[in-house]
Amino acid sequence: GCAAVAPAGSLADGREGRIPFRTLTLSATDFARGVREGLPVVIRGDLALPRGGGRVPAVIIAHGSSGITGAETGWAKELLGIHGILTGSRAR
Repeated sequence: GCAAVAPAGSLADGREGRIPFRTLTLSATDFARGVREGLPVVIRGDLALPRGGGRVPAVIIAHGSSGITGAETGWAKELLGIHGILTGSRAR
């Protein structure tokens, strides 16, 4: 089994790597309607920070139904000048 890790409440400490965080599972209809309540879940993402520090834009890269492929990892490499987190929603 996997050890439980508390979800990140903040990234102010500068951590990188696999970061668990809280989100909600919503239907497509509820998402489109802006519903803010849903099934709470914890997912993980691989966080990469640009060199040099300081404030920069951020992006979340979410995969499609095929899981993480070269498309997602390619974008993650292309966007190294900004904060990036590549999420994986499939169980591992």
